[in-house]
Amino acid sequence: MSNKKKKNNSINKILFEGNEMTDPADIANTFNKYFSTIGLNLAKKFKNDNKYKQYLDGNFEKSMFLLPVTELEVLEEIQKLAIDKSPGHDEISPKLIKTSVRSILTPLTNIFNKSFEQGIVPEILKIAKVIPLFKKKDPFIVENYRPISLLSIFNKLLEKLMCRRLLSYLSKEHILYKFQFGFRKNHSTILAIIEIVDNIRSELDKGNSVVGVYLDLSKAFDTVNHEILLSKLLHYGIRGNAYKWFKSYLENRKQVTCVNRYASKTELVNIGVPQGSVLGPILFLLYVNDMYKCIGEEGLRIFADDTNLFISGNSFENIIERTEQKLHHLYCWFAANHLTLNIDKTMCSLFTLKRNKNCRNPKLNDIEIQRVAAVKYLGVFIDEKLNWQTHIDYICKKLNKLQGALHYLAQFLPEQLVTQVYNAYVLPHITYGIEVYGTCCKTTLKKLERIQNRMLKILCKKKYRDSATALYNNLKLMKCKYIYKCSTVMFVYKQMNNKLPAIFNGYFTEVCEYVARNTRQSKDLSLKKNRLQTMGDKTMKHKGATLWNKLPIDIRTENSVKIFKRSVKAHYLSKQLLKESD
Repeated sequence: MSNKKKKNNSINKILFEGNEMTDPADIANTFNKYFSTIGLNLAKKFKNDNKYKQYLDGNFEKSMFLLPVTELEVLEEIQKLAIDKSPGHDEISPKLIKTSVRSILTPLTNIFNKSFEQGIVPEILKIAKVIPLFKKKDPFIVENYRPISLLSIFNKLLEKLMCRRLLSYLSKEHILYKFQFGFRKNHSTILAIIEIVDNIRSELDKGNSVVGVYLDLSKAFDTVNHEILLSKLLHYGIRGNAYKWFKSYLENRKQVTCVNRYASKTELVNIGVPQGSVLGPILFLLYVNDMYKCIGEEGLRIFADDTNLFISGNSFENIIERTEQKLHHLYCWFAANHLTLNIDKTMCSLFTLKRNKNCRNPKLNDIEIQRVAAVKYLGVFIDEKLNWQTHIDYICKKLNKLQGALHYLAQFLPEQLVTQVYNAYVLPHITYGIEVYGTCCKTTLKKLERIQNRMLKILCKKKYRDSATALYNNLKLMKCKYIYKCSTVMFVYKQMNNKLPAIFNGYFTEVCEYVARNTRQSKDLSLKKNRLQTMGDKTMKHKGATLWNKLPIDIRTENSVKIFKRSVKAHYLSKQLLKESD
């Protein structure tokens, strides 16, 4: 591979282990050496004592079967390729593959089938091109960068075909931990947030308190031990050619780091799962799948390597003792599986309505875990009071940063494109997590709505004092409170139509399941009486059912998600119009 590359980034000087480097080749080689050995350096402290096996139980008699690849299947995956994606080490772009698909489809299908039949992944497909991406703090420090791996497009196609088969097997055999939300179909970050916030609110409504612990793993994907991973694959029924294929996939992986116009020497990577790959995240899920065996399912919530513990109870001392016990067991599990828990970056929060809040912080290995009033959990700031002020301030700050760019853009923006720009740059900040933060008080939500109004006025070239109401109605856009209602009933619809994970089964029940007589309210959702309006009445279970019961019956019975979404949006837009015209 040529040393001269297309310019990816500009890093003219770095500091590493006390040495200053300015030569482009030295910079590229140093980054590559650091990225390829970071996992090994963390794993050195662990012994290969097979303690991880004590957590593996269950009998998985069935084995994963590799169905042959068809040309139609390969064609479907090629058609899904985004032409603007960067090529890997071989410099073959998605656009080139899509352009020449007729010529390469048959031989490519044969190669993929041979790979599955023989359990071999071609060596050329196991080379990653790595780009250093600056995170924060000092840009001259190597440790302040993280690697972005670019893999061959052919490798991605092969991985997607294997991923289809692996996920199908895991789903059919119900292998993955039910509270693992990462990288799974119909398991999103929002669902994970809704589930845990509902649980916290429900416990508070009962008069209990909750301690949340947010554990930080150091370079989790980079420290996956291949021997342990392969042993777990066998345990879960991935045997025969499938096992041989994954063994070949993990072995002898290499990487080259590109900085400025230079590519480093090739380094061997014999630890971790490939980041930037299709299969890497799924393999990591299998690696941590037995974590709950060390403490049981109580309170353990996982999103990929994001591990969190929520323990509830009536007595502060009892909660802390149980939390410390579970943390100790988790620490032992991490050590047995060669994963490093960063106690200094692990944080905790206390959710309570009790006046006496003299609760000590939990400890692990005699180190007190730092308590924080609000923590960013899967992109949403959850504060101890659950008033969502921290998160709404965070959204407002992000939107305010957009003002300058939107002012400039508005000068050249035709009227017909205003909605598209608004939906692309403003709306995502508002909609993400609104199912939980939308329950905040009217005053807090009004603060966000004012920013929303301002963004829309900027795009429509209106003055600060102009009314925003006409803009919303003309462009058929919803204000925050109606976006919240729309998102909430969408959740209810998906649950009622079995489009959510199994953990949400039974979340809502119709009145007719309890009452034999057929009445006008038979198709309404039953509402449990809660102790506190500020907690129990703000759960998704309660708010969702309340909003659902107010929807017209013809909307509730729509048999398509798209049609339901369109009908609900039209319904709330009409409500918004009537409300504003009153």
